[in-house]
Amino acid sequence: MFPQKIRVAAINIPSVFKLNVVGDKIVVDGSDGNLLNCLAEKLNFEYEIVLSPDGQWGSRYENGTWDGIVGLIQSGKADFGMPAMGMTEERNEALDFSLTYSLLEKLFVTKEAGEIPKITAFTYPFTRNAWILYVLMTLAAAILFQRIIFKNATLLGSFISVLGSIVSQAMENIRESPWRRVLLGLWLSIATVMPFLYNINFLSFLTMPEKMAIPRTFEELSTAVLSGKFKCLTPIGTVDRELLRESNINYLVKLVEVIEKNDWEYPFGKGFVDLL
Repeated sequence: MFPQKIRVAAINIPSVFKLNVVGDKIVVDGSDGNLLNCLAEKLNFEYEIVLSPDGQWGSRYENGTWDGIVGLIQSGKADFGMPAMGMTEERNEALDFSLTYSLLEKLFVTKEAGEIPKITAFTYPFTRNAWILYVLMTLAAAILFQRIIFKNATLLGSFISVLGSIVSQAMENIRESPWRRVLLGLWLSIATVMPFLYNINFLSFLTMPEKMAIPRTFEELSTAVLSGKFKCLTPIGTVDRELLRESNINYLVKLVEVIEKNDWEYPFGKGFVDLL
């Protein structure tokens, strides 16, 4: 015979399992709250809400006992638990789970990306590798032209002339020969195209400033955390760390190792936005 009264271990989560006090009764609302109300109506039972003392679903201690909702059920203080109990191998050893009725996708959130600092805006049109290549090409052209293009020019003078050609200045004291003209024309083409591309990209940046790069995937997040650029916090008492650890995906395993080493966590349901 189905019991007339059931004790339900739960935590208060807005929009999922929200507790409302109506008179001397506690009425639940939200997606899982409505499910509980439906079960109570169809199976004709009353329920008593037993809140998790630490506001967590449950983590296992080294001695085998549990805290949170799992601990309440294991100790006999509650008959079953809600809401959104994640099923894991450890929890499956301590509890009997119902058939799954919902699936959750795991994601991460970051603070909205800020604009790139404008103090170094002049460097943004090209990538770092492009700038390095451009500088090396300019130095190589200065050395080469000093030897075979210019007449009686010092290395400094050759460098200044090459640099001037980038900003549309004329080049003087040039030795005349067909193959030298080909070499000079090649450089002048580069000296014309590169500033043109720079101006286009720079104007685009001024019109619509770029945002700082932030992780978009878990692999990018793992790389950012391992490099020390980001911290990654997981909710206390959830299965997030276990899911990462048991994924057998190298970058996820490395990510959770850093999280556990630094004990990065936050209370579920609290204003984690303030931590970003």
